[in-house]
Amino acid sequence: MPASRRRGERWRETLDQIRERGGSLEITIDRRGGEGFRTEPGETVRQPPPDLLWRVRVRQSKGERILVEHPAALGRTIDIKAGQRLVCVMSVGQNRWIFTSEVKSVTPGRDGVLELDPPTRVERATRRVQSRVSTSQLNLPAVRCWLLRDPITAVPAEAASRDRINELLAMPPASRPELPDEALDSLGEIAPDVGAAFKAELANIGGGGIGLKVGPEESSLVESSKLYWTRLDLRPTIPAPLDLVSRIAHTHLDSQQNTYAGLAFEFGFDPAHKAFVADQIERFMRQAGL
Repeated sequence: MPASRRRGERWRETLDQIRERGGSLEITIDRRGGEGFRTEPGETVRQPPPDLLWRVRVRQSKGERILVEHPAALGRTIDIKAGQRLVCVMSVGQNRWIFTSEVKSVTPGRDGVLELDPPTRVERATRRVQSRVSTSQLNLPAVRCWLLRDPITAVPAEAASRDRINELLAMPPASRPELPDEALDSLGEIAPDVGAAFKAELANIGGGGIGLKVGPEESSLVESSKLYWTRLDLRPTIPAPLDLVSRIAHTHLDSQQNTYAGLAFEFGFDPAHKAFVADQIERFMRQAGL
């Protein structure tokens, strides 16, 4: 039997390891058919929206049953309906398996679960080529992080971010200006007191934070326990960069010297910003086809 086929048949062993360790799958909406993204009335989509990979804990993996928790963000459960097609990623160490699935049934509520169809085919991929895997064709969001020197200065900057996004959302979709990619690197007129910056890719999102993939050339700027001014690019669904404060909770290196950093959202300096960020994440997921 070819080695690639033997590896492809070991997906359940990998899934069992994840469950036994209290680990998670990463899931996102399968939009490859072109029907998964909902636009607002009158909106013309100029570019495809990015994919958000959600970390969901595996509750059970026996026989033909794969049960995972509902995705959630900042205390809010993201509803997913039966029949939804998903792209799923499972990882143990440097081994990464990617497959498509369908939600067979949904048990609602905060403690509810999603029952997923077991994969009929899996692909193995290294983290190095995660965003180019043929099965998923994932378009992961860009992130910018600046070392935050004085967190109090982030309060008016977060308010400015809210005002800018609300201003654009109030405009007819066809009239909204298309922000250039360079806007991600511009702090604007109302800016916090920041230092060095690094670019990253949004690897996944969880209940209270995000995971980033940072390339080797910028990894030296990633420092654990530090506060960062963090900018998420969820255009065009969220028409301007979403800014917030986060704290790096943990980091690790992979075999390619990429740094994977877990960031926890920090709203202690501006509690009002938490509900706004949660609203924008819900907006994104509603238009993602849920």
